[in-house]
Amino acid sequence: MGGDKALMEWPLANGGTVPLFIRAAQVLDGFCERVEISVGSRGPRPGIDGAAWPTFPDALEGAGPLAGLAAGLGRAADLGLDGVLALACDMPFVDESDFAPLLALLREGADVALWTVEAADGKVWDQPLVAAYSVACAPAVREALSSGARRLVAIEGRAAANGRQLAFARLPASENSSLRLVNVNTPSDYDSARAAAVRLSSESGSGSPWVPGLSNS
Repeated sequence: MGGDKALMEWPLANGGTVPLFIRAAQVLDGFCERVEISVGSRGPRPGIDGAAWPTFPDALEGAGPLAGLAAGLGRAADLGLDGVLALACDMPFVDESDFAPLLALLREGADVALWTVEAADGKVWDQPLVAAYSVACAPAVREALSSGARRLVAIEGRAAANGRQLAFARLPASENSSLRLVNVNTPSDYDSARAAAVRLSSESGSGSPWVPGLSNS
């Protein structure tokens, strides 16, 4: 992206902007007991370090999102929390409603709850960066990391904290929610998404939150 993606500005419905990482943190702030920012293993992150939320580094340098999850689950365990909600900063259309059904699945006994999205070619793919993870996943994450795995879904089929196999729950995205579960990976992605955000914000006619494919309530 030519810079730190997390610091790229994102338009709000009220006409202002915030960096992508703040937008993601604010989504979680309303219903999480604690929000912390995973900053990877690249050293200091100017503009993120010292923000309103604590930061933490990956559990293993250069090991991708799985190392971030390992560190996040460790923080949750240290704080006596039940688990972690993961939200990538480059998914700026996700809102609180995308997490409510995932939390319900954890309450029903799942260790991991995540969305799946069907691509145009019919292939179904996981979206593990809008997901809920119980602290019971921690041993499986550590084992996967030590085996050289880097992808979050590499923990599937591994053992939970009490020795049983992790229970995965996948929730197929609806047509509306799948519009929100998209990553901004390239400058053209960002330009297109930002233009859509500005247009939809203008069309909403209010300062209330909006998301593509859904009208304001």
